[in-house]
Amino acid sequence: MYLGLGITILAGIAGICGYSYKNSVKTCINNALFGIFFAYTNCHFYCNECLMFLTPIVKRLFRNNDTDIIIIYKNDKVLTFSVKNSPNDIPDDPEMILYGHLKKNKESKYYYMQRINYIPSSPPKYTASKTLFFAANIRILEKGNIWASYPLSLNQQHSTDVYNYIVTENKIFDEAFVKYWLINFFSIKLTQEQQYDVHFLDAKFNNVKISPHEHIKITDSDYNIASDTIDAQPEEV
Repeated sequence: MYLGLGITILAGIAGICGYSYKNSVKTCINNALFGIFFAYTNCHFYCNECLMFLTPIVKRLFRNNDTDIIIIYKNDKVLTFSVKNSPNDIPDDPEMILYGHLKKNKESKYYYMQRINYIPSSPPKYTASKTLFFAANIRILEKGNIWASYPLSLNQQHSTDVYNYIVTENKIFDEAFVKYWLINFFSIKLTQEQQYDVHFLDAKFNNVKISPHEHIKITDSDYNIASDTIDAQPEEV
């Protein structure tokens, strides 16, 4: 009964010991996992002890890789990466940068998505807002007519992960945010003939419309509507 368990342990150790100074830690982990699963799938006993041994190892290995994330949007492309593994081809002058602060629980990973202006060297400070948004949606318009409508949940669940965009000082519902949302969650790209607007109900159940060239600035428990463009005023002489 314990032969399979013994083979599994030895395979895991062999995979780890195969690590050399030329290999990365990730390669080492991959070798260990490959050795463990190869031994398990070829074991003639398929005992429960093997599965009980494998499960916590796999969970522990992958849990250690959990970290904050950064999302960059530019030219209808979304780049997501770990703060510990930044790619070399980060685009210049992105249209939007989001920093995902990871808060884990037993069931899922929960990210507070903070909008920032540059990639930080350390985690930026943030505050979760108490602002409420209901029934938010993006309407795509063609020649003034509604072409399609897509839901916009600011506490978005994707698979087992949750992304909360309701963070104090966040700028949302502007053109970059809307285009990011459509590409990232619906694989939709606006054409030159299409416009958009955003509708939602606030905490007082006011029906609010955000037009192009407008955006929302989230406060601690409310929001402000602002214009994306500020007309320069001549200075008094």
